[in-house]
Amino acid sequence: MKKTSHKRIGRAALAGATLLGLTATGLAFAAPASADTGTDMVRGPIAGLAFYLPTNSTLPAAYSAAGAAANATWTYPGPGGVGPITSADGRCLQANKTAVGAYQTSVLVTCNDTILDQTWFGTGDATTFKLRARSATSSYQFAWYTDSTVNPPRGVQTNANGAILALGLAAAAPVTIAPSLTSPLPGADITPGTVFTGEAEQNTVITVVDMNGKVIGTAEAGADKTWSLVLIDPPINGDSVLKVVATDTDGLATTLAEGTYSMTGSDEARGFTSPESGTTITPDTVFAGTGGKGEKVVIKDKDGNVLGRATVDDQGHWSTTLSPAPTNGSTDLVIEITGEDGITEQLADNTYTMEGSEEPNAYTGPKTGTITPDTAFTGTGAKGETVVITDGSGNVVGTTTVGQDGQWSLKLDPAPINGNLDLTVTIGDETVANPKVTMTGSDEARSYTGPTSGTITPDTAFTGTGAKGETVVITDGSGNVVGTTTVGLDGQWSLKLDPAPKNGDVNLIVTIGGEKVADSNLVMTGADEERALTSPKSGSQITPDTVFAGTGNIGDVVKIKDKDGNVLG
Repeated sequence: MKKTSHKRIGRAALAGATLLGLTATGLAFAAPASADTGTDMVRGPIAGLAFYLPTNSTLPAAYSAAGAAANATWTYPGPGGVGPITSADGRCLQANKTAVGAYQTSVLVTCNDTILDQTWFGTGDATTFKLRARSATSSYQFAWYTDSTVNPPRGVQTNANGAILALGLAAAAPVTIAPSLTSPLPGADITPGTVFTGEAEQNTVITVVDMNGKVIGTAEAGADKTWSLVLIDPPINGDSVLKVVATDTDGLATTLAEGTYSMTGSDEARGFTSPESGTTITPDTVFAGTGGKGEKVVIKDKDGNVLGRATVDDQGHWSTTLSPAPTNGSTDLVIEITGEDGITEQLADNTYTMEGSEEPNAYTGPKTGTITPDTAFTGTGAKGETVVITDGSGNVVGTTTVGQDGQWSLKLDPAPINGNLDLTVTIGDETVANPKVTMTGSDEARSYTGPTSGTITPDTAFTGTGAKGETVVITDGSGNVVGTTTVGLDGQWSLKLDPAPKNGDVNLIVTIGGEKVADSNLVMTGADEERALTSPKSGSQITPDTVFAGTGNIGDVVKIKDKDGNVLG
């Protein structure tokens, strides 16, 4: 008998056969089951005779157990082993305690490894092999043994303390299990979770290999002479040729099955399948590949701009078109895939020739109405084309480049001055629009509107235009600042001279934002003169007719006093 080794005493109730009967006179069995757990367990038929021992004197005459089948399979401890005796239908043999003078047979019951009477000990050797319940040395408990010295070998039970009814069977050689595949068989539909099962002698190694000879599943038959496995590296979805091979402990390999299986729900190997590098593509070209379900795919141009995205579907496939498509001509594309672990893998770095990706040249607006310097002018065109907007005098007031998505947008810079505008929009060499709009809120041109000549007074307003927020400065001919202000939000400015120059001829220079915009010669009247005595000079000789004269603010009262405060003039 072939021995197997286990870590603990236990049992395995395995279906697949039916116990037909157990009596004091014989056994009948159906198909064999598999080995149980325990130490040094063996698996095979138990065949032989049943004995009734009313006393512990001479052995009674043996009678045949007509129902016993040599091929019926049991599991039980071999010599030196400990464990349950399990029938083909998964029940365990339980030995019953027996008082002196009473007798009671063993019974098949539901397995329970906490019941000591279901624990059996194999003792002896190939010549005299015994099975004892409860302990390896028990003599009062039910025990089986085989004795090869009698013909045929028979099982007996001895009891020095009284009579018991006992069942004795001779142990036959265990049945050898040929390796086999139970399921799934070639032609079946499988998934990554499909369990491959079968039978083989203990320690037989089972391997599943693909058509390239790669091992994608492995298992080892256990003590119960069964095996099962799940593919550790499932093939991609679709038809795959698989081979199931069993290799016994002597190294002999046997092919159990070889054929085509249809895989669904598998994580495909990461890959990029089309289009091939070096080919011509269009905006409608489909980029496709494989990967794990839910993985994210991005397609980028050489500058890192994302031109396409996709998610791997349940069948392990992904596909997408480029949006926006690259400009016509040679383009380098990188295809990347990222898994749930956040790790990104590059699938391809290819060069293609793009055709048919340009948008038509067009101007979408504004076409009429009021605009401001913040108004966006928009349209479409061939990617990379230059867009130019000019005013009625041909001055460029806006320029940009059509983007990768075929769209363009710009604001007028410099913005024209407020008022009606005739604009021309060109894309490349093509004029696409002549919008007529009205500008408001624009930065006006720097200018000085007046006064430019003639007489002025301290209340005269100096005016002009300029960019919002710019500083306006007016200086006299000596560089003295005589007026300053800031251009308003309407592009206008206005100020009065402060301090006002002295009456008389005055040269005034106007600057806006550091730019000189006017240089005017004017005549100041009505200005407040500096308070001063101009004549006679101090220390000079005077007479009653001497005229005292000077300057001052209009309306000032002038008094001449002596040292005692007497008013003299």
